[in-house]
Amino acid sequence: MLTPHFHLKNKKMKAVFIIFNQAITNKVEKALELAQIKGFSKWNEMVGAGSNEGEPHLGTHVWPSLNSGIFTVLEDEKVKTLLNLIEQINNRTRQLQMWIQVTRRIADEQGF
Repeated sequence: MLTPHFHLKNKKMKAVFIIFNQAITNKVEKALELAQIKGFSKWNEMVGAGSNEGEPHLGTHVWPSLNSGIFTVLEDEKVKTLLNLIEQINNRTRQLQMWIQVTRRIADEQGF
């Protein structure tokens, strides 16, 4: 996530750009709602690769998943709230991904 600084009417503002797997769109949109963020721009189908642990999201036969992205400019007070909510989503998603990987490994070992 990028968070450059802006100033608007003597208010310190930050830009936040969130890129996420389309599968968790509803969770990210819920985080915006909980943080009371109404203004944002959204890209529904983004491709890319970039994390050391993740897989590319290219919308191809080999790498079929896609990302979405949300860009918003917020008052400093709201940034921490939003980033905490996004971090909670990341933690739950990582736990789910680890559980899925363990389940797949067990299924492979059992011949399923």
